[in-house]
Amino acid sequence: MREKEYFIIHLGKGKHAFVKGEGYHTFEPVKKMVDWSCKNSIFNKIGKSEASTVSDVFNTKIIHDFVFGDVKKELFVHTARRSKTSFDLEFNGDTLHADKLQIEIDGFYETDDSIICVEAKNVEHDDFEIRQVHSTMIYFDNFQKAGIIPKDYKIYFLFIVRVINKGEDSFRLYEYKFDDIRQLNSIRLVKNKQYNVKFS
Repeated sequence: MREKEYFIIHLGKGKHAFVKGEGYHTFEPVKKMVDWSCKNSIFNKIGKSEASTVSDVFNTKIIHDFVFGDVKKELFVHTARRSKTSFDLEFNGDTLHADKLQIEIDGFYETDDSIICVEAKNVEHDDFEIRQVHSTMIYFDNFQKAGIIPKDYKIYFLFIVRVINKGEDSFRLYEYKFDDIRQLNSIRLVKNKQYNVKFS
């Protein structure tokens, strides 16, 4: 399918659309790398799942530094969540409707004026499906339009790619946004950064 330049858009309730165009986004080269030291933990030694990656970037203050540049910023971490959302999507001049589409969020963080949703990967990839970012972003955008999330809150979307090495893990963080939430192709990188973590 990719060789023919097609990709699948999930529309919920078992329905799908086969769309011609660019449905994948290539990860941009990392612009900044930093060394990051922290104390190791028992749970970090037991397993390194995607859920633990979401916890580790919180416990090591990486998420605080990347988003806010302030390791003392007060954040709350929430566990993975499965939910459903409905929305309209424009592509190639057509409008597609997703009805109660099931989405999965690996984790998210909350402050007194922002929400940070996260997709975590523990395997290196050259690219990702844009819909993974879009469905999560529009899920929170719908809540904001409904007034459940305050209008002045900022909503972030982060991709976290964890590269596991002996004695050192690298966390690559990418922040993305859509210039037009209804357009998949309007995705763009805001910033990225790699943290080379040495556990002591």
